[in-house]
Amino acid sequence: MDAARRRWLCQHEAAAATHESAPVRNSRQFPHALSEEAAVKYVVQYKVRENTTAEAMQAGFAVYERWQPTKGIEYLQHVARVDGSGGFIVVETDDPSLIALDTATYSPYVSSEVIPVVDMEQFARTSNQAADLRASARQTR
Repeated sequence: MDAARRRWLCQHEAAAATHESAPVRNSRQFPHALSEEAAVKYVVQYKVRENTTAEAMQAGFAVYERWQPTKGIEYLQHVARVDGSGGFIVVETDDPSLIALDTATYSPYVSSEVIPVVDMEQFARTSNQAADLRASARQTR
């Protein structure tokens, strides 16, 4: 298990153990509210804009060569599509506005979609918890 995943699990298991609550508009309490400093993982999918000229592509590559990783974002993986039409970047940050800075930098050359994701193990646990809650609701009717 990588360090980021261990850190994330430790933060959320600690919150679950202490049942920290956060009030919301409908006055329900949610015991597993995320702390402000919890990092979230995102997949940034980018596609080369239609009608992009060879000159524009060269300009985009020149920007990429000068670009430095944005402080506050952990870049976990960057892969390109084999057809050359774009790629995917997996990042982790507690400040999504930093991702907006990166996507704005390349917006003349590529369109981007930023998708929040969770590791499969966490998704499986969450899905099981949701299924248990639905099952318990059916039993109380």
